[in-house]
Amino acid sequence: MNEILVAVDGSKHSFKIVDLACEIAKPLSAGIMLVYVMPVQDVVPEGVRSFEKAEHYPEAFSDYLQELGEEVTGKLSDSVRQAGVPVRAVTLEGNPAEEILNVAEAEKPMMIVVGVKGLHGIARFRSLGSVARTVIENSVVPVLSVPAS
Repeated sequence: MNEILVAVDGSKHSFKIVDLACEIAKPLSAGIMLVYVMPVQDVVPEGVRSFEKAEHYPEAFSDYLQELGEEVTGKLSDSVRQAGVPVRAVTLEGNPAEEILNVAEAEKPMMIVVGVKGLHGIARFRSLGSVARTVIENSVVPVLSVPAS
């Protein structure tokens, strides 16, 4: 089945991105593959480390992040299903841009849909976020960037 890879981060903007991807997917009889990437945490909060040690649960923080990703993709998957489009969700951990590109390389979607982060800098000009920029510059498939409004 043809699929559109939709990179989501759990923000309100993710729903706009998913809605647009559904509008594109429906007439093409394509499915949606939601990809949520949890950034690797370089520093785990001290309280979390203490909890993990005291409870003998060394993966507590990682499990929490996984559950968070599944919650995000679950809500967005419901939205896709309501639009009548087939959906599957992938939750990964790592560098978001790299993981999105890795999934695109392996799965060969017809396109990637990413959100553009909002306003940046002193002049408050609209620019691409680092994840969107990296995906656009390095993708082997077409990329549609969706501006925040």
